[in-house]
Formats: sequence, structure tokens, C-alpha cells
Amino acid sequence: MRGLALWLAISAVACSTSESIDASVPPDGGPSELGATPDGGGALTSAFTIIGCSTLDTSTEVPKCSGPPPLELTFVPITAGVDTFLWTFTGGEPGTSQAITPTVRWIKAGVYAVQLAAGGPGGTISAASTIRVTTGGTGDPCGDSSECDVAAGLSCLCAGGDCPGGLAVGICTRACNGGGCAPGELCADLERGVVAAPDLGSTDLGPSDADAGAADGGGTSSNVWRGTFCLRACTAGTDCRTGLLCREVPALASGATAGGTFTWRQACFADVLGDVGDACRTADGQVANDRCLSGRCDPLGARGACSADCSTTELCPTAASCATFTGALIHTCLRRCDTTHPCTDPLLSCQEPDAAGSLGFTVLPGDPAHTQYCAPRRCTLPAECDPAGTCTPLGGASFCI
Repeated sequence: MRGLALWLAISAVACSTSESIDASVPPDGGPSELGATPDGGGALTSAFTIIGCSTLDTSTEVPKCSGPPPLELTFVPITAGVDTFLWTFTGGEPGTSQAITPTVRWIKAGVYAVQLAAGGPGGTISAASTIRVTTGGTGDPCGDSSECDVAAGLSCLCAGGDCPGGLAVGICTRACNGGGCAPGELCADLERGVVAAPDLGSTDLGPSDADAGAADGGGTSSNVWRGTFCLRACTAGTDCRTGLLCREVPALASGATAGGTFTWRQACFADVLGDVGDACRTADGQVANDRCLSGRCDPLGARGACSADCSTTELCPTAASCATFTGALIHTCLRRCDTTHPCTDPLLSCQEPDAAGSLGFTVLPGDPAHTQYCAPRRCTLPAECDPAGTCTPLGGASFCI
């Protein structure tokens, strides 16, 4: 028992503060709201731990738990001599709970009080803590700019909820052009391939492209997100908040402006705009550069393919390799075929490099032998290209076009 009492005392100091409150019972001798009875009981102790804090400050008598919104925390009591619990969560969802280990969510930035009143045969006792929901950092969700760290220059992009996919929640960020992002962030060029509207000089999509939407087929009524913005760098999906993926985006080099030199780097971003190899033609068959993260849609296959120029320092993302087509000497990124990235275009197929013919290709050294790439399908019979295309001789070999 001494060891248990010592452990409880240490936990109380580390995770909350305890103070006795009125343990009296009703005049009729019945149980109080928290179960106290007139016959009393052993000594009471009450404290609780908090799971989910980005930061837990125990330097003061009342510990302070903080984190960005939406902040979801689980409260676990560390008690002795009590068997009933009443929690109060100012500003939380839910606001009160009688569960032993409740989970509570805070959405708005602010400072909130948490109170636990625990009861048992010997009376009642309480413990308290403070929850601070911080202003959102880069990549955090937001409903308006007040939920972002304005002091750091952040505002809420897509606050109106009319952006596509995971951006509809809103995202705290700042504009960048050649720099200006904090450590752990990168400057993503999201306006590549978007033609400025001549009447406004903006990067908004024209009416037909706006109706066409992103590469995933979803339309968008607002394109305020098509610019150069700071995004949170990542190495895995767990680094990103719900609704965003850890994916490779065009990251501007230091000093580069929109449309300039970039490298492929991983950042937390929504599942909008196509990766290299994704389809990018519009419904009427037109090549749509604005549907690709790279800003380039190659007229390959029946659906087009997002690509990127790899003739300069703009290397290909990790799932693709730099290929050179024999007939045009065009250097372009081709996606490698594997179980994660199948080649689904009816006029393309998974092939090993073969330079024969105008649409034959070679790749830079470095990939393992027998690696296949999603490239124009070779054919010998018209039926191999039906019904989407025809088998056409091009420079000494035939391809589906």
C-alpha cells in the first residue's frame, strides 16, 4: 500500500492538482450525487492523466495541456477510494461526462478549464487542469483565419469550404514565392499549368476548366488554392492531419518564383491534381495541364498522362523515371508499373524500355533490370487497340494511338 500511495502522489503532481471539496451528504442520509454515504470510508485521492497533448506543462500547480485544433484528448483518472466520476469540460464536446475515461474534442482556439469531481464511500474530492487549444500551424485545419497563427503570418485558405477534397475543411498556410516558409515546411507551386485570366491577371481557372475540376473528377467552385503556398513537409501519412496525404509536390527552389525551377518533395496536401501517370484529358479530349501537379499533361494514350520535364534539374518523383522518346527526343517522366500503380489507359501498357519506333523510349540508368513503365502500347493487329484507338505504324514500329 505504501508503494501505491507514493505512486498516486507522484502522478497527482505530474498530471493534475487535487483539493478536497465538501464531502457532506444530504440531510436525509442518502447518497450524494457522487456516491458519498454517511458511514464514510478510507482516505480519498484523485488525479488524472491526459492522453493526446502536443505539450503538457507541469511547471505550475495546475498542469496545462495544449495542442492545435481539432484537439481530441482522453482523460484517465488515477484515484483511490472513489467509484463515481463527474467531469466538466468547458468548451469541449461533450461538456460533461460521467464516464470513467471520457474522450473530448475542442475545435476553437482558446483556454479551457477541466474539472473532475470523484466520489466514494468516504466523500468527494476534485482535481483540475487547463486545456489550451492553440492557434493552428501550417497545415492545420481551420474554419476562419482566427484559428490560424496570425502572428506567424498564417491565414485560413479555403475558409469558405468551397475548395475540393481535403481542402474543403480549410488549411492554415501563408503565400510564398521563392521562400518565406518556416523550417519543416516547403513552398509548393500549386498554380503550375493554370493560365491567368486575361481580364483579372489572376491564376483562377477559366469557366470550362473550372467545370472540369481536378484530376479525380471532382468539380471546384473556388480556386483560391491554386497558388504558391507553404505546406508541412512529411515522410509518412501519419505526419499529416486527417484529409491530407503525404504526397510529392513541386517544391520551389530558394529564390524561384511560380512556374520556375522545382524539385519533387513530400508534403501534406489534399488528393487533388494528378500525380505523374494520372489521366489528365478533359471530357472532350483536350490536354489539360492544369489537372496535373507538375503543370504538364502529355498527349499519351486515350486519357493523357501527367508528366514533367526531366531534361533539366527537375527530376521525376520517386514512382517515375526519366524517359526519352526516340522520335521526338522529348525527355519526360514515365510512371513505373507495379501493384500500386497499374497502367489502366486502354492505349498504354506496362513495357520495358525499347527504342524501336517513334514512340519507343529509353530510360536513364539506375532502375533494376526488367523494370516496366506505362508507355504507348505496341501492337501488330488493329484489334489490339480497339475500341479506343488504332494500330498505327510510326517510325518502324506500330503503336496504339
